[in-house]
Amino acid sequence: MVVNLATGEKREFDKIRRVAFAGESPRWIAMLGYGATVIPAVSAAPAAPAAPGASASTVVVPADLLLHQISTDVVLNVGNVGDFAFDDKGRWIAYTIDARDQLGNGVQMRDLNTGVVQSIDAGKALYRRLEWTDTFPSFAFLKGTVDSASTDTTWAALGVAKVGSVAMTRVQAGPGGKSTLPAGMEVSPERTPRWVETMDGIVFGVRVATPPVPKAEVLDDDDKPTLMLWHGKDSRLQSMQQVQEAGDRSFSFLATYWPATNTVVQLTDDVVRTGALTGRDRWLIGYDNSKYERRTNLDGIQRRDVYAVNPRSGDRKLLKQELRSVALPSPDGRSVLMWDDGNWHVMDIATGKLTNITQGAPVSFIDSEDDHNVDRPPTRVVGWSKDGSAVLLNDSYDVWKVGVTGNSWTNLTGNGRLQKIRYARRIMVDPRERGIDLAKPVYMVAMQARTKKEAFIRIDAAKPGATVLSGWRDARITPTRARDTELWVSTIQTFTRFPDYWRVTWNGAVSDSARLTDANPNMNGVAWSSGARLVNYVSEKGDSLQGALYLPAGYEAGKQYPTVVFIYIG
Repeated sequence: MVVNLATGEKREFDKIRRVAFAGESPRWIAMLGYGATVIPAVSAAPAAPAAPGASASTVVVPADLLLHQISTDVVLNVGNVGDFAFDDKGRWIAYTIDARDQLGNGVQMRDLNTGVVQSIDAGKALYRRLEWTDTFPSFAFLKGTVDSASTDTTWAALGVAKVGSVAMTRVQAGPGGKSTLPAGMEVSPERTPRWVETMDGIVFGVRVATPPVPKAEVLDDDDKPTLMLWHGKDSRLQSMQQVQEAGDRSFSFLATYWPATNTVVQLTDDVVRTGALTGRDRWLIGYDNSKYERRTNLDGIQRRDVYAVNPRSGDRKLLKQELRSVALPSPDGRSVLMWDDGNWHVMDIATGKLTNITQGAPVSFIDSEDDHNVDRPPTRVVGWSKDGSAVLLNDSYDVWKVGVTGNSWTNLTGNGRLQKIRYARRIMVDPRERGIDLAKPVYMVAMQARTKKEAFIRIDAAKPGATVLSGWRDARITPTRARDTELWVSTIQTFTRFPDYWRVTWNGAVSDSARLTDANPNMNGVAWSSGARLVNYVSEKGDSLQGALYLPAGYEAGKQYPTVVFIYIG
């Protein structure tokens, strides 16, 4: 259903499983239906999804793609679509064709301004993981070629840049490209490729190449061995190995391809197995926990060695040994925030200079209420400032602006610790933001620690104190704002109120101006609870504690009821 929020007009479309608006110019909406047939990654064997080269992510359900021009009644139908994506500006839509027997498969692109359709790549192949960049009209995808003699699929990562211009180019890493992959590696279908921010290279996944299995040697599920071996010296507990089995099977390393030099650089490997690229793709922050994994599984304390890897050369350097927290890079990718020895530190990645930014602060940023087996665990990080000059930290109550050069602490909320208000949940207005813009309002949801009432608040970094926008309510609210206008929607949830979405306004109290959803109408016919009450009590040790009493349906004060007590030990 498509709803005009201004007029309330509704348009219904049946059997739709995925919907997307056309970027920043939502003149069009794309709706992918439910397909009737599953197209496997490897055609010719029912067991193909379990074979090398195939997985749940490489099996699609092709269906009709409906393109609806919102201002008119125009609806265009494109058949056998496996995946689709709009560019950020909303001018282009790219989609993959997944037909039976791979006849007519390919990647096509439609100009929504002119209606012209262009073929980007076509062939008897599989096309997966289509993704545009968020700044330029460029996208990347995977192409898989099936080996008809076995159950193997060979993948390549492709990137298309400068879409719609005469300078449009295409690059390819893996089979069919000009580059050579690292020895013993192949492109992984389990990671979505993308362009780097400088638009001169692509990022993709690689995995250890495995020999193809001839079709005659593929075992039926009933014939596959199910024996699981365990050893007392395993670094991971057997139960964890079972839980993480799917992740182990789909695991891939990270690599970059630089077309100017036709080189592929592998960034993670068996030593630094995991990592993520920082802002501007300047560095990869990688982790190695091999020395500590067994110990971590015994005492529950996370320990990792942290490295910085150059994505163009693959050169790496050790930043910190046995880090017991996360390493959060700045939006510009030049610095990284780390917790150590009861304080937050900022390291300049290029120079290695380390600055203790919370030593001497008027409050502690140690979470004294955290009961996990961790030595002096940190409180919550709200986020980096957009310019990388400060971080916003929570001291369990207030939000502090802490400068990265040290000896600079500003309490932005002011009254949290004094009035026992926890400023905990930040509401991100722009999902594409890169750091918190302190020149604009910072929105959060705060909670009174003793009453559990919540309020939606605004922080203005230029002046102290928080402004309560919604009033304090016995409800959980989850506000969301339109990115470029003051239009807010929110769920408003209690134990007796379902969290439907409402269009809301803030005038010192929340106004439920228009209900947008009715997601649980069956609740109206249920003898539901009469509500909940907050209970304050004192433990045998003298600690002031709280509990929640959930009342039965039809509760009458003064009447006795059977009671079930649940004790939570966090």
